[in-house]
Amino acid sequence: IAFGWGTNEEAVMRVFEEIPSKSMYSKVQREYANMYGRNLNADLEDELSSDEYNELIRILNAKK
Repeated sequence: IAFGWGTNEEAVMRVFEEIPSKSMYSKVQREYANMYGRNLNADLEDELSSDEYNELIRILNAKK
């Protein structure tokens, strides 16, 4: 998510809108952990403002 120049918040929001379900997000979290050895939610919370992070949570909670 961060590539040396900061986080592209708009791209992160777009990706979260495109994730079809909570179960798919769980798969994304597992793959992120496998690839980077890190927790995706913790990294997002660290990289985004609290308002941006809360928006991601709202987007996820709206999914089935």
